[in-house]
Amino acid sequence: MGGGIAGCKIRECAKEKGVKICFQCEEFPCKMLSEFFKNHPDIFKEYERFKKLSMEEWLKLQIQEAEKGYCQITRKFYIRPKGNSTSV
Repeated sequence: MGGGIAGCKIRECAKEKGVKICFQCEEFPCKMLSEFFKNHPDIFKEYERFKKLSMEEWLKLQIQEAEKGYCQITRKFYIRPKGNSTSV
């Protein structure tokens, strides 16, 4: 439970709370995340979107965006060659 790099305070908190994703916590958004989101507002928007959808629906959206050439890591769209798609 709790993604992120080893030693990450947010990851450790998620493990302690028994959640896989912070928005599943009753305290979301907590003080720790509020500080993090000040520097990463795009991630907060993604958490809000994720919170509204089921895991399956969110994953489908991620796949659709990837098929269009969107990269979650860089937050940019890249042109993909035609016929090169991802399947579920």
